[in-house]
Amino acid sequence: MKKTKPIPQIVYRAHQALIAITQNLAIGTNLRIHNTLFTLISGRLLESRGAIIPALSSMGLNQNDCLRTRVAIHKGSWTIAELLKHFQTWVAQCTRWKPLQVAGYNIKAIDTTCIYRPRLKNCTTTHFNSSAGKSLPATNFSMLSAIGRIDQQKVSFPLQLTRGDEQARTEETLMAQACKAAKTFVLDTDILTADRKFPVMVMLEAGVKNVVIRRANNFTVTRVLTAVELQEKHIGRPRKYGATLRPLERKHGKRILAASEPDEVQTWVDEQGNALEAKIWRKVIPTVQRTWSEERITLNAAQNWIVMVIKHPKYLIPMVVLMNLELTGAETSQVTRGRWGVEQMPLVSKQLLGGHRMYVSEAEMCYRLPELTFLAGSILMVLAASCEAMPSGWWDVQAKPTAGRFRRGLNEVRDLSVLDIPEQLRKKNSITGHLPKGYHLGIKKVV
Repeated sequence: MKKTKPIPQIVYRAHQALIAITQNLAIGTNLRIHNTLFTLISGRLLESRGAIIPALSSMGLNQNDCLRTRVAIHKGSWTIAELLKHFQTWVAQCTRWKPLQVAGYNIKAIDTTCIYRPRLKNCTTTHFNSSAGKSLPATNFSMLSAIGRIDQQKVSFPLQLTRGDEQARTEETLMAQACKAAKTFVLDTDILTADRKFPVMVMLEAGVKNVVIRRANNFTVTRVLTAVELQEKHIGRPRKYGATLRPLERKHGKRILAASEPDEVQTWVDEQGNALEAKIWRKVIPTVQRTWSEERITLNAAQNWIVMVIKHPKYLIPMVVLMNLELTGAETSQVTRGRWGVEQMPLVSKQLLGGHRMYVSEAEMCYRLPELTFLAGSILMVLAASCEAMPSGWWDVQAKPTAGRFRRGLNEVRDLSVLDIPEQLRKKNSITGHLPKGYHLGIKKVV
């Protein structure tokens, strides 16, 4: 007689987490979204190569349940903001998550991501692909993540997801909308950090006060003139700005433009024993652009800008950082390294759970299914870090609580009926006897 393998305890842990996240949704929809999230975090979408119906079917759902679940994803009474709110409550109450704090500030990062859809018809939004060297049709999103850790495992989870739909076709418009929406979550005790592509003026116009952001290697700033320098008499037009500063050396044609002398140099040793160096320029402002309005010029001049170049011995190109608050070189390095946590969620959701490939074409479905996939990736990371590390095999002698190992454990469940579903998550008993069954072609009216 063949013995049945017992269900791992991590399955029940994941089940309880999904119940806490979905139980407050509408009756019927909560059960379908629960089944969808369990299907996603167990890696079924990766096995079906992006097809949602085969993924649901592989979890033991019959044909009727698969179709109802797909309709719930497409037209159900739920929003990703509501699910993220329940997810954040569960993380705060049921896990040991702690935010990354630097100089008394909590670190939050903002970034953009996409699902490339090269064969989707009438796709009006695009995203730049570095491998192709051009923009490709894609469904765009922006995300705001809280950076932190659970015990020794670095974990970040999204606070907000913003769609790059018809109202935000360009990436700069999407960034502006994301920064405005992020003001609700970014407090005065937080630092908002981003990669080089984010315009710093967009973040300031949205009302964000504390900014630490990377800049391009050819970034330049100008000195702020003191009151004495403004009153000095000289021939020609009165000066508005001081000398131009170049944090890094660069080439212009055949000429080499030397880097400017810093105001201060700081050195320190990080946790890995690497000797780092930071060159600092204070009382500067980013070079004013011709396209800036008077409001932007005034807002730019009102900040106490600091430019820092951090040199790491393992990297050839130093990192240029612009910020409007006083931090040491070691603290700035912590913030910029913590920013990479925002890359975890899309990496796990797309590559580990199969969200990089979508076979849906309805306008709303093209956004709703990726949103659930991003949420599933975040849930998987938090669950993995909260539970004991699971070795992949006898060879995995130094197992870590990673999302990939946790997904392999969940993959052993092939039938959702083995789970104890609470009464609150149930099928909605609507009267459907009067509705036509199956697919019916439209009947033309005969005159």
